Amino acid sequence: VLLETQDRGVTFRGVAEDMARMYPASLEEAELALDVQKDVWHVERDGAQLLRDLERAALAATRQVMKLEERLLKQWDDTLFEEQYIPAVAKEEARYAQHAHFSTWLDHLCDALEVVDLASGEVRDRATNAWLLEECLTALEQMAEKRVAKWVRSLRRHQGQLLTYLVWLHEALAPYEQELASHLPDPTASKQFMRLVARTWRLRQACINGHTQFTAWARTTEAALHEALGGSSTLAQYAQRLWEILDGAVRASSLVECINGLLKQFLRNRRSFRNCVTLQHYLNLFTLWHNMRVYQRGKRQGQSPYQIAGIQPDTDDWLELIGYPPVA
Repeated sequence: VLLETQDRGVTFRGVAEDMARMYPASLEEAELALDVQKDVWHVERDGAQLLRDLERAALAATRQVMKLEERLLKQWDDTLFEEQYIPAVAKEEARYAQHAHFSTWLDHLCDALEVVDLASGEVRDRATNAWLLEECLTALEQMAEKRVAKWVRSLRRHQGQLLTYLVWLHEALAPYEQELASHLPDPTASKQFMRLVARTWRLRQACINGHTQFTAWARTTEAALHEALGGSSTLAQYAQRLWEILDGAVRASSLVECINGLLKQFLRNRRSFRNCVTLQHYLNLFTLWHNMRVYQRGKRQGQSPYQIAGIQPDTDDWLELIGYPPVA
């Protein structure tokens, strides 16, 4: 697919993928030397699942201690106390310590994969995030838990490709910063403006993702930005441009996941087509239909993918575009 797309004149800067083994093999087979960004959403999802597993293990240890306490309260037994109760309490304490340790470092690890520092509003650089990521993995490697160890080994294998997005991001930021400096020549004022805009973006993303604890902070930051803009349309344009650059920081393969979801039925039935030509014709029709289809809900409601991309066909009827008469 990459090669076919390149033949159409598209230049690829890199690839975002979800750590499946087929992707490196595909790039090697196609002889493509592209930068790779491993999907951080899967990292955070798997980490959250491990945290829940550790919590359940700790609660199970507590239930075991409570059962033993009930038995001892009914009838005291020195052997039961020494051989089962004391080890059970020690295991319970160890389980909760494991959970606390993992929870702390998982938070730091997720922070190491962020685009914008929440406290300062500064756009993260690769060196800072790489240092924090290394500290997190080193701390997590100290845990005597097989599932955590397996997860960390996986992260170690992909560690060098978890922060590629920051390289791409700062390449996109360089010309923006130069242009902003021409409008705000004071370096301090320029930096403060970027930090305020970036923090606004980060808090918006948090609220969009359901983190309601940030709602009040987001409103305060929005108000501060509105005051900083002072009604300047030029500064408002610079703010919008920075938001667009931050939106373009590709850290996940969610776009591919969406496309896979759309094409799931097609992929299941691809062997039913007579040949590759009819398969391609169907795929072309499906692509046209999808791009003409108007979203019925969500933040894109009332727009089609074509309209969002700024493409305005002569008609909103995809059948008419391929030669069928317009509906009366």
